[in-house]
Amino acid sequence: MKKFFAISICAAVLSGCMGNTAALPERSVEVTENRLANFKAPNGVTYDMRTYIIPFENPYYITVSPATTNASFENGNGIAARTAIAYITPRGCTSKPRRIADRDVFDASNNAWTIVISC
Repeated sequence: MKKFFAISICAAVLSGCMGNTAALPERSVEVTENRLANFKAPNGVTYDMRTYIIPFENPYYITVSPATTNASFENGNGIAARTAIAYITPRGCTSKPRRIADRDVFDASNNAWTIVISC
């Protein structure tokens, strides 16, 4: 049984370290069933979306990156935030989503925003 828990913990840690992880907190784990490529945002552009959580804690950490490599939105915090809210509301929110904007981070090397939303 101990071996099973050790393997589970290692898998969770490794999955949290993979992919487009713009400034994710320690111990964050991807919610793989929420991963979505080519999500059409309110501005009509498509983005790749990934959701991360810290187990048994709130909020959601949502990475938003343009689906095409030639798109950039370094100054698009508003676009990323609206996209993240539109994306997570039907997937994980049981109450109205609330931004925690002071924890949002842009990762220029991955051209991705991490938007933090509580719901």
